[in-house]
Amino acid sequence: MASVFRIVEALTSHSELSHQSETLVAHELVRALLELSGSSSFDVRVASLALLVEIATATATARGGASDAERDVEAKARGKMDDVLQTLASQLEHLLLDQQPIPVLCLRLTLLLLERDACGTLRTLRDVDFFRSLFRILLENDDNVYGGLVLFSVKILKHVITKATAADVEFLHGADLVDHLQRLTAKATDDLRGAERCLDANANSRAVGLLLDLLAVLNTVLKAVRAAVKKALLERTEGREESGGEIAETLLVKHRPLVSLTGQLTRMMCYEDSDVRDAVSKNLWLLVQLYGSDCAEVKEIFSTECLEAFALSLRAADAKRQKLILQIVKRLITSDTQFCSSLRENGGSLVSVIEGVQNTANETAEIRLKALAKEIISLVETPC
Repeated sequence: MASVFRIVEALTSHSELSHQSETLVAHELVRALLELSGSSSFDVRVASLALLVEIATATATARGGASDAERDVEAKARGKMDDVLQTLASQLEHLLLDQQPIPVLCLRLTLLLLERDACGTLRTLRDVDFFRSLFRILLENDDNVYGGLVLFSVKILKHVITKATAADVEFLHGADLVDHLQRLTAKATDDLRGAERCLDANANSRAVGLLLDLLAVLNTVLKAVRAAVKKALLERTEGREESGGEIAETLLVKHRPLVSLTGQLTRMMCYEDSDVRDAVSKNLWLLVQLYGSDCAEVKEIFSTECLEAFALSLRAADAKRQKLILQIVKRLITSDTQFCSSLRENGGSLVSVIEGVQNTANETAEIRLKALAKEIISLVETPC
């Protein structure tokens, strides 16, 4: 058995050998490895799942420049891999409860299969109640959010939320998605923020990766809520009595716990990683659009630290991001007079930066930016 695994491993780890043996992979190895994944031997289960991951990776995409015959063989190999989850589905819950590294291998394989066929794989995962197990993993590994279990679980959620259709992921809205999203995002931002962070280089890289995946999920979720709200407003404007208003209200209430992230996202607006800064700013803008006065009720937003974060991020941003930041500030000012008062009393550095934007913005290319900065200064100077 060990020698068989070594032969298969050699085939899958050398691309030329792997492509030359695609027929064997497609018709024999995958079937055999699936049977072995249910073996009573722990080592055999580990080896078989690891090789299935390697085969799924090797057959993920067609090669450029391949002949018609080679493409046909590769298509057969990919077709066989598409059957993997159907066969593996009945074992998923048991495998996710197994000893490491079996659960991580199982999640890696699931992610690869989702990337190949999001809708088909998602239907299978729903049929076997996979996401109940996934949310349990997120909850039980709260003290190890940068381990493989949580990282791959979040990547699976990201792929499902950002790639599948709204109808396909509607069932997640009724699950614990919002609670897990809020908790994990808060954890990642707290760990990465400021001088208090105590992560080594590898852990810091994993934390950034986790946060970016979480922010991608958050962005997609908030956009879906915004789209529902816009639809409801359009129906009201046109005098149509449809279900849009009720749906929008339900989604707004269901996702309101995400408002608690307002302060943490604000403090991350001047984080050193540009991808994080960009993603954080976009999500904060969506939050204040949807929950303006609720966001302003988060007392952190009035803190000197948050006001300074706005100032630092605005000073370092390009014109496009400056406009986004100013829109956030304006929305907060017009949503709650307390934010306006706090800005006047404790936000001198932010006001100075906004005045600088107003005075230096190019008259032609950045006229809207200049006007926005001027409007904010006027609001701050007017008694609230």
